[in-house]
Amino acid sequence: MKTQMRAAERTKALAGVVCSLLAGAISGGCGPAARPIGVYETRAIAVAWAGSPYNTRVEEMTAEYKRAEAVGDKQRMAELKKEASKRQDRLHQQGFGRAPVDDLLAPIRDRIPAICQAEGVERIVPTWSWEAVAKKKVDVTDRLVAEYKPSEQTLQTIAELRKHPAIIGPVHCD
Repeated sequence: MKTQMRAAERTKALAGVVCSLLAGAISGGCGPAARPIGVYETRAIAVAWAGSPYNTRVEEMTAEYKRAEAVGDKQRMAELKKEASKRQDRLHQQGFGRAPVDDLLAPIRDRIPAICQAEGVERIVPTWSWEAVAKKKVDVTDRLVAEYKPSEQTLQTIAELRKHPAIIGPVHCD
């Protein structure tokens, strides 16, 4: 009986700790000194990245495809077509849905701490993340997008995109 009571007390105490931690995470931290969380629109990052100098893989794959075609390497041509299709599907999910954009943030990752400091946020998360329910949050999307040096047309596309909800659809797993 005592063992069961101790186990129940430990479970109750652990539940209290977990609830406290979750409450702190959801509210953006504990105490008055907690900094807000930065949030960003993943679709805007995808659009900014697509038109940026960081988007080089398509050109590389096109050149590689032409080389494979020139020597008649049908297997490599098929592999490149499959990769291109997967990449396009993924970018569509990132640009129109809620697929993570960690790979697209990679080229600017070293500048993110400075953005966080300038915006006064402790970390950044996607707007759709469970952490984005924090009471204190700052939208850092425009600061991140600026790192991709977007054209005026890209900025207009992003502005229009942000007026509409994300389309959530299937993501290829293979």
